[in-house]
Amino acid sequence: QGDIIEGNLTRYVVEYGIGSSPTVYNVIQIANAVPQNGVLAQWDVRSLADSDYTIRVTAYDSLGNVSSETRLVKIDRTSPRVSIPEPVRDQLLSGSGIEIVGSAVDQNLVGYNVSYASASDPLVKTEIGSGLVSKDASVLATWNTGGLTGDFVLHLSAIDAVGNEASTFVTVRLDNDIPVAEIASPTYLAVRRGVVEVTGNARDFSFAGLFLDYGIGENPTEWTYVNAIVGSSVPDGGALGFVDTEGRNGPI
Repeated sequence: QGDIIEGNLTRYVVEYGIGSSPTVYNVIQIANAVPQNGVLAQWDVRSLADSDYTIRVTAYDSLGNVSSETRLVKIDRTSPRVSIPEPVRDQLLSGSGIEIVGSAVDQNLVGYNVSYASASDPLVKTEIGSGLVSKDASVLATWNTGGLTGDFVLHLSAIDAVGNEASTFVTVRLDNDIPVAEIASPTYLAVRRGVVEVTGNARDFSFAGLFLDYGIGENPTEWTYVNAIVGSSVPDGGALGFVDTEGRNGPI
């Protein structure tokens, strides 16, 4: 699109060549009058490779005068290359300083953005970090997950100068809560004898297991193993194990 100001215009030629200083040009349009809408030519670039190109417009008048102007442009139909290799899918994470390693690469990159969202509400995102230059297999952002527990989605998006976009995501699990372990029965200083059932609950987002031990006195320095529960949380009032108190007197 442009304008040619010449009262004696006989024709104009729109051409393109490869690179910033072409020696060969290909004709896009030849016409003898400038359209009122200022569109000098329609250029079909679908068969051209991504590269720099020079557009040249040359105007001729009836007296043989010639004038031309060039403009350097880029053709870019390739979306940015994006990936998140670390952390891996469904990795369990906690704390601060978690490095998000990935790639956001494009010759004409405008920028990239790293964000997270709860898996239960993936459209509400919170930014972790961003950048304006390409990075390949590098740290894109550092994530402080303090206060977050549950299933989350890490997002990476990138855009280039002509509007090509790309995005990717990875699901992760966060656990910044301390495990809960409570004894409901027997109660403090309850009197028992024989085999005593211990009940209570044990839970955590990433629960791995519990150990039930007992020691002699109110401030034991040594503990005796009683039972282990692996893999499943214990609901309120659940059985934690059985302690054999036979032959023992006093607090344990």
